[in-house]
Amino acid sequence: MRLKWKIGLLAGAVAIAVGGGTIFSATQDATWLKTRLCDAVEQGTGRHLSIGALHVWVLPFPWVEAQDVRLSGVDNAGPDALVVRQVRARLALMPLFSHRIALRDVSVVGPQLTLRRLADGRADWLLTPPSPPEQVGASTPSGPVHMHWNVGVTD
Repeated sequence: MRLKWKIGLLAGAVAIAVGGGTIFSATQDATWLKTRLCDAVEQGTGRHLSIGALHVWVLPFPWVEAQDVRLSGVDNAGPDALVVRQVRARLALMPLFSHRIALRDVSVVGPQLTLRRLADGRADWLLTPPSPPEQVGASTPSGPVHMHWNVGVTD
């Protein structure tokens, strides 16, 4: 009898933890991650990234889902170089402890890639980071913006 009671308490605790994690995941505001990702892509590629909706889920494992992702072309007035309907990626746990975001098992749904060359000869498929601004005087502080979380694109 006592064993059944302990098993019931354990099952109830697990149910509360799973329910709490589900509620926590559903109510997460991911705008902090959205802005960090957009800034990191712009610093690394020189292109503007826009994300329609971004969700972060904790259970059953940490993962991120982005919808309506667009990467601008060389000419901002022209068509986007990349349009993706949905992107899903798992978050690696260990890099989170060192304030890094590493995405694993990335799946892309509905990608459209537009490769073109502009009239002046610039290629839309070459991603070059913007050059750092020149320092005019010592009174104007300039340099890279340091983010609390490091977001990088590798592999």
